Amino acid sequence: FTALGLYPVPGYDKYYVGAPLFTNAEIDLPEGVLRISAPAAGPGVDRPQAATVNGLALAEDLTFRHTDIAAGGRIEVELASADRPTGRHSLHADFAPRHGGREVPNRNSSDYGR
Repeated sequence: FTALGLYPVPGYDKYYVGAPLFTNAEIDLPEGVLRISAPAAGPGVDRPQAATVNGLALAEDLTFRHTDIAAGGRIEVELASADRPTGRHSLHADFAPRHGGREVPNRNSSDYGR
């Protein structure tokens, strides 16, 4: 799912849209074909800015239900590069920890205790 830019939420009929690795993908489903299009996909382009499912714009959280694609359909994803912190879904601009007006480096578990 991750390579397709889809993140199913366990226990719910819900998916989050992320950044597909491919510009186009097709999945044969029992009742139709699901087509995923992300023309800007590629190295360094990893921020979903907007998405549509079957022509309908997704809400700001970029989620949709499984029933929206169970019979096939089309998902279109607009992406931006990591170095372009623009758009309402920019993790860099919206969610990066800040301290005193400057960005705080992201840390992982191996950084603690040093």
